[in-house]
Amino acid sequence: MADSPIAAGAVAAPLVTDSDDTKERILAAAEAMFGAGDAQPSLRAITGAAGVSAGAVHYHFGSREGLLRSLILRRMVGIQAKQNERLDRAFRAHEPALEEVLDAFFEPLLSEVPKDPVLRGMAAAIVGDLEVVRDFRANLADPIVGRLRQALLGLLTHLRPDESSRRVEIAMGVASQHIHIRAALGEDDPFVPRTTDVIAFIAAGLRAPSTSEKNGKDGT
Repeated sequence: MADSPIAAGAVAAPLVTDSDDTKERILAAAEAMFGAGDAQPSLRAITGAAGVSAGAVHYHFGSREGLLRSLILRRMVGIQAKQNERLDRAFRAHEPALEEVLDAFFEPLLSEVPKDPVLRGMAAAIVGDLEVVRDFRANLADPIVGRLRQALLGLLTHLRPDESSRRVEIAMGVASQHIHIRAALGEDDPFVPRTTDVIAFIAAGLRAPSTSEKNGKDGT
């Protein structure tokens, strides 16, 4: 008996392979552990919960850091869309103030991360692991952080390009640490500064007069 043809206009279901299923099981197991408050789940614990071999993590993600990267990226898609929307709005009608640009970056993150126990758990892991922090800044934040960096550089017309670049890098470091620490500890922790104060601090540093003339040609 011949197979029944697919009806005209029907869309075939996407093929789900064993490899896809294994990758999803690893991600789901890791998310469950971070969401339950385990900031440093071992690969053995993750693969045990997923029912896969330890080699599966390395096959699909390359390393524990690669797994963290994939977890954060898939949960950051919606947040980054909101950040881009806020930045679009900020530049649509006028040249925005520094505070407006910084708020467009901070607000979507800091309003959504506290609602997501998985992102909170991963924030605690990032704060405690310098290599993951470096990886986050180098890979995860783009393209949104790249867009923020360019927006800030465009507003620092009173500085030489090399000095404005250094200040923006410092600003990005302060912003990154504030986001990670607040997500890990919570906004009510006495050691976590208010976001409005952090934005004001960063903006004041970016607006400060040039120090290049005082310190010499290279600005050091």
